[in-house]
Amino acid sequence: KLERLAAQFRALAEGRAPKPSDVDNMEIEAAYQSLQDTVRGEKMRAIVELHREQQKQQEEDFKFTIENSLERLLHGESQELVNSRLIEAIPQRVRSLLLDNQGTMADSLLMQLALALQHQQPNIRANAFHALAATAEQLAHIGQWPRFAKLLPALQLGLQHPDTDAESSYKALGAIGALTGHYLSQKEYPAALESVHFLQTLASSDSGPAHVRNQAREILRSICTKPVLEQLLDGHLHGETHQETTGKLLVELGPESAQFQLQQLFDSESRFERKRLLNLIKQTGNPAISQLLEQLHKDSPWFVLRNSIRLLGEIGNPALFTRVRPFVQHSDPRVQQEVITTAMKIGGDQLKDFLLHALQQVDDSLKIRVINHVATTHDERFVRPLTDLLESTKPFLGKNKNNLQLSLCKTLGAIGSRRATASLSRVAQSKNVLGLTGYSDEVRQAAEEALEQIRLANVEVREAEAELTNMQTSPSPPTPGPVAELPGDGDEGVVSLSDVIDSTGSDTAGSKGVVRPEDLGVWAELTDRLGTEEFQTIYRAFTERSCKPEETIVSQGDKNDSLFFINQGSVKVSHMVGSRELFITSLNRGQLAGENFFTPSLWTVTLTALTPCRLYILPQGELAQWQQQFPGLRARLYEYYRAYNNIGFMLKKKGLDRRLDQRYTLSRKVQVQPISNLNAPIGRGFRAETADISLGGMAFLVRIAHQENARLLLGRRMQIVLPVGGKIGHLQFKGLVIGVQPFQQRSNDFSVHFKFDHALDRSALQTILG
Repeated sequence: KLERLAAQFRALAEGRAPKPSDVDNMEIEAAYQSLQDTVRGEKMRAIVELHREQQKQQEEDFKFTIENSLERLLHGESQELVNSRLIEAIPQRVRSLLLDNQGTMADSLLMQLALALQHQQPNIRANAFHALAATAEQLAHIGQWPRFAKLLPALQLGLQHPDTDAESSYKALGAIGALTGHYLSQKEYPAALESVHFLQTLASSDSGPAHVRNQAREILRSICTKPVLEQLLDGHLHGETHQETTGKLLVELGPESAQFQLQQLFDSESRFERKRLLNLIKQTGNPAISQLLEQLHKDSPWFVLRNSIRLLGEIGNPALFTRVRPFVQHSDPRVQQEVITTAMKIGGDQLKDFLLHALQQVDDSLKIRVINHVATTHDERFVRPLTDLLESTKPFLGKNKNNLQLSLCKTLGAIGSRRATASLSRVAQSKNVLGLTGYSDEVRQAAEEALEQIRLANVEVREAEAELTNMQTSPSPPTPGPVAELPGDGDEGVVSLSDVIDSTGSDTAGSKGVVRPEDLGVWAELTDRLGTEEFQTIYRAFTERSCKPEETIVSQGDKNDSLFFINQGSVKVSHMVGSRELFITSLNRGQLAGENFFTPSLWTVTLTALTPCRLYILPQGELAQWQQQFPGLRARLYEYYRAYNNIGFMLKKKGLDRRLDQRYTLSRKVQVQPISNLNAPIGRGFRAETADISLGGMAFLVRIAHQENARLLLGRRMQIVLPVGGKIGHLQFKGLVIGVQPFQQRSNDFSVHFKFDHALDRSALQTILG
């Protein structure tokens, strides 16, 4: 009866049941007092009092137990974290300690939780992260931002664990979002960028729990409010101190930010703002692609279409070119021109067919541009339409038909097909008839040069064929050392994986130069691309290296010119920006890394072992020794490298490639002088011609007779004397050569990339550019 009465009292008090019309509070109170006056009421009071005493004792026991557990945890006994009641008590305890100005004890407790994230027992790791996530939530509530910031690495470690539960990850990510919002409100942009980059890494990761990815995307969307985006864009476009950081924040914030940037681009009437926005959207990458494709189908002005196509060319891929290609028929030549430029960037397998089509479709003013691009294809399908155009009598609507004919002759020479000789001969031998304008002397000379170029190209082909025949008919040199002979040397072409395994056998594994069967499984794709003797030669040249976790393999800025084959384990690729280390990607078994192997270049990233690793290292010097014996080996190895190394793509996607500053074309003769670290001249100087310049450096062109000598420039300090107009006369720049790349293979021209010791200011750059 008492239980029913109590239930009725609760229902009345909470408004869940109406009070009976015939009963008022006084009657209920009287009924209760009558019950209390009975013998049963006396027993009830005794039981209630006993219950209160027991409850009080239990609370004191629990408090004592928790205090003891906390004390043991503070002394490093992580086993205490198996207690679920302790896990629930920790966040409130940390909050109380901080509010009572006991920050040292609170920090010690947080440190023990962070250490427990690496405990061997999964349940202790999970409980530690659960407590840490709930504590982070409390720290955000009471505005303990500096202390929260120190907790970020531990939270990041826990969120990347595959067994993280959804409740804990949601609390942790929500707290990180609150911290990011605080940083943005205080305009602490570098700190905000670090946390946003981590959220974006989680949101775009292909590994880890799906709920963590979805929650990270949700937090990023919540950060992308219109006031925040406007604040960041204003800082990027017009700020003086945080232009670069605010731009990177806009890039990292993802699709919502990309949509905002595009809308600003289309709405802006400022040419300066549009130019900055174009560069920013290029860095944004994939999040902007869907909005750009949607823009193509709208009734947009020509400049909107042109900018959309340009951006797709910068951040897109060959699969998108189908959507861009129809705009080559657009009525505005400026849109057509952008389609041609985009085709060269993402045309892929469609490029040659597109250029054939474009020769007939584009405005006459753009035909020279298309013809110049055709020169890089070396495809005989272009010979007939090019010779028809060369000998055509139709009027040319462009400004200079002579330039068109010169481009046609040069392109036909570059293609090198004998099918063009008849047409070129007629042009070279043509005469001007009185009253009729034929070919100029300049065009006839270009036709003769093209004929000579075709003749030389065909001589080289015949010599290469003869050399290949000699190599196939001459006996193979004996194989040095205890190396198992591989089948297929000679006419069989590429190595067969099963044949190699059968021929080597497991009994010889471990001997120097013998191909291990397990290695062939890792490098199956590589063996499919190489000849038998080629693969065996590379394998013999390998140096094996084992690395422990966190061991540095190669550092950013190094000149290391080896090629690293990851045979076992996982390698972290990172990039330093100031004192901050940014994660780029990870490489696993079967992938390669070697920024300075194929093209002289200082390393732009650091490789660090994530797990125990086994690497095969191929010295760059070996490649030059094989050039005569295996003429096509370098090309096939480089093709494989490009297919299985995505470091360059990831750097560009994250906006961390070297081209951080806008480059301006500059053609000027300069004097280059090697200098010592003490800035004293060394050796002989030489003349060169600049290609472009930016605030941070310049590129100049130099002719190097032997390609292997290009590496001698890498990492060298130089002084460049650049002539300028006005009273100044000339400027001197000191700096470092950070890259040397082929510019024109036939003429042995190389592009040397030179980084200034001290960046230019904009006024100095304007002086140089005139």
